[in-house]
Amino acid sequence: MQSQLTNPLGLFLTQGCSVCDRPTFGPFCLDCHRQIQDLCSPPRSWESVPEQPFSINALGPYAGPLKQAILALKYRGRPDVARVLGTALGKQWLSQSSQLSTPFTPQTPPSRKPLQHALCVVPIPLHPSRQAQRGYNQATLIAKAFCQATGLPLLVNGLRRVQNTQPQHQLGLLSRQKNLSQAFQIGSQQWQRPSQPNVLLIDDIYTTGTTVNSAASVLASAQIKTVGVLTLARATSD
Repeated sequence: MQSQLTNPLGLFLTQGCSVCDRPTFGPFCLDCHRQIQDLCSPPRSWESVPEQPFSINALGPYAGPLKQAILALKYRGRPDVARVLGTALGKQWLSQSSQLSTPFTPQTPPSRKPLQHALCVVPIPLHPSRQAQRGYNQATLIAKAFCQATGLPLLVNGLRRVQNTQPQHQLGLLSRQKNLSQAFQIGSQQWQRPSQPNVLLIDDIYTTGTTVNSAASVLASAQIKTVGVLTLARATSD
């Protein structure tokens, strides 16, 4: 985990730690880096949820310094967090994929592999207005780092968000479901037909599953199967 959470490019030298704001050469100071490492170890295993047709995995629980890092990524203009944690998520996935019942095989190099019967990565999209306000889609940045670590092909525009929905954290379960009932559509990505690739959905946080369920439902309507969901963090039950 130590190497996974090290910023390999040493970027953003003038910024402080994304968690505690102490001066640092990367998104995390040594102390916060160590706390995140402890929070994410041992690696979380894939979990099947009875009401869902796919498995779920997260780098760690949505708590402590990992939570603060994600908040910095989403609301304090720290895209460097996505690169480091997305890479860590990819390395975790590589270490666990051989244990899964679904035959997940990295595509190397992805550009030379057909998408038929393959596995690809699709980030949960933001509405264009919200992405313009933030300056980036954090799920896309996470997915790019994940794919660089794993060699899996990335379909950035596999889905698109057509409704500028209210933030999910402000809503209860029923309101979350209604909020996202028609939020997504199949994107402009050229999907291979008639046979489609299996999809790994990538997002920043998994809470109730409403967002990924809505996205997976839209993909299923186009005969595209979601086989797994990966996030940086999973909300705890308490």
